[in-house]
Amino acid sequence: AKIVLRTITGTTQDITYCADNGTWELKNLPEGKFELFLDANLDFPIDTYHVVEGAKQLVVELVNGETVEVNIVIELL
Repeated sequence: AKIVLRTITGTTQDITYCADNGTWELKNLPEGKFELFLDANLDFPIDTYHVVEGAKQLVVELVNGETVEVNIVIELL
């Protein structure tokens, strides 16, 4: 799945893709408030997959030097 981090104003800050095991990481990000899109390409459409835990889109606020962990669990319908 494609992971996209955008500033609140909509500018893309970073893009990555999850590994085969579902893990992903964005590094060296500045402080600020961002929108995080965990399935930007809709690889897991809502008519086929259900989010059991977490959310596909959320707002995160980063503080300098902070590590933030975000988890999402989906299941096939």
